[in-house]
Amino acid sequence: MRKHVGYKFQLITAWGAVGLVVLGYLTEYFAGMANNLIASCLHIILLPSQVLLLLTSGVAFLIICSGRRLGKKQLVISLFSLSVALIVCLLNFPLMKLRPAGAQVFLKGFEKWVNNNVDTNSIQLWIQSTDEKYWESGRVLDMAYYKGIQEELPDFMKEFGPKYIHFELSELDNSKTVHFRWGGGMFSWNLVIGEPNMKMPAQEVEWFSDYDVEFRRFLKPGVYVFSRG
Repeated sequence: MRKHVGYKFQLITAWGAVGLVVLGYLTEYFAGMANNLIASCLHIILLPSQVLLLLTSGVAFLIICSGRRLGKKQLVISLFSLSVALIVCLLNFPLMKLRPAGAQVFLKGFEKWVNNNVDTNSIQLWIQSTDEKYWESGRVLDMAYYKGIQEELPDFMKEFGPKYIHFELSELDNSKTVHFRWGGGMFSWNLVIGEPNMKMPAQEVEWFSDYDVEFRRFLKPGVYVFSRG
């Protein structure tokens, strides 16, 4: 009876580590869909938990093998489970750079949030029909302040709750763009809307240094989302 308990415990910890990897990606995706970074922070807790379960499974496997309590079939299943968990956790380790970054998964969910909550067509028409005054000084609006300026903007620019609104001329073709930004500090994510014929960045991933990377997803002509940090 005891050998079966140890065998089952080893399998549960091995596949539990795999399950936490999957849960981490699901958490990032649904955090993006909710436009909520707090939910995404669960990923930070899950990583050490994956390592702990993997180490526990490895120790349990060694104890079982040393006692020679398993049949050949059970031993193969146990070794296979531990190997899968080890490979999945190694590939998921941030320094390996083999897995999709959490920010990329977050942006996939955020793209759905944008499609469901932001009237990008109306914003593009507003950009095309509005004079240059917003862009002349590279104006940045903190939506917690500057109530007077906010009143000038149509509701479809504000109703989805951006934290900041940046009026910027594109570095690629000097066209008018509006950046809607959330977050801050170590991680921020942005919705960029310009005219439909605006020149888009060439890459979905651009590294500026070993620790500074920008991830992008292109939604339609003149509209994309990105995160940097």
